[in-house]
Amino acid sequence: MKQRQEEFTELVTGKIFCGTWNVNAKKQETGLHDWLLPDRSNIADLYAIGFQEIVDLNALNVALDSSKTLQRSTFWQEQIIESLSSTGIKFQLISMKAMVGLLLVVFVRDEIVHHVKDVRSSQLGVGIMGMMGNKGGVSIRLSLYDSSICFVCSHLAAHRENVLGRNSDFNNILEKCTFPFEGVRDQDKYDNYSNMVIRPRHGAAKTLLNDLTILDHEIIFWIGDLNYRLIEDIKLDQIFEQISNNNITYLLQYDQLNIQRQLNKVFINFIEGNITFPPTYKYQPGTNIYDTRPEKKVRAPAWCDRILY
Repeated sequence: MKQRQEEFTELVTGKIFCGTWNVNAKKQETGLHDWLLPDRSNIADLYAIGFQEIVDLNALNVALDSSKTLQRSTFWQEQIIESLSSTGIKFQLISMKAMVGLLLVVFVRDEIVHHVKDVRSSQLGVGIMGMMGNKGGVSIRLSLYDSSICFVCSHLAAHRENVLGRNSDFNNILEKCTFPFEGVRDQDKYDNYSNMVIRPRHGAAKTLLNDLTILDHEIIFWIGDLNYRLIEDIKLDQIFEQISNNNITYLLQYDQLNIQRQLNKVFINFIEGNITFPPTYKYQPGTNIYDTRPEKKVRAPAWCDRILY
């Protein structure tokens, strides 16, 4: 059958854009064009954009998951729509999921939206008391053509020394985040998928009536402020010196996430693109300048913001 697969399958290629940004409860009024549209001659077919700290992670917002989360979610959704609309290509919002400071939105080109099926979303708080939403993950899954895709946006435990906390947060999200089937399990509803019990199921039909986990998907994108830092073997002044010399490779050997992946503690079988840019944490808001202001505690720069698949 594999030798004859070209007779009954069609390969469709496309481009997916994933982005992540911890906005530190700030707004960006000048648009997102430079971020979302780095190459206007090569616009993506699907955009999955994740934000962290869209609101302050204070006790009120965490405890109530207040209306401010919805307000800020709407703001960032509108910013994305404004940028995508500038391309002249129509996009549709497929799903949006928010939890306290976390937000994940997925847009798809209008011309392929009819190939999107079985959209579901989920959330899991792993913060205060192991359950509050100051830390955790929000997820959206869908079937595009006959491929199952899952997007996860997470914000993991903070503080340089708390590697085990981050590992635990990741594994809790991976294991406990579920996508229940909320429809009626009545096969007669699905004209295209009748007699599923006695016939082999293929493509999107394989997952249509099932409760799913993250690992039940063929393609997974995990984005967010994962909060992994550089191990404390390297001192603050050494980090700044290596950044000024653009010695990225040297610094990456001290990266906690790389080390934990090598130990098979987290993100087993995931892939990450080559990191060729300086650490993304921690800048003065609205600048490319590391925050070394004397009135602030100087944080060791690190690659907290990551995308793996």
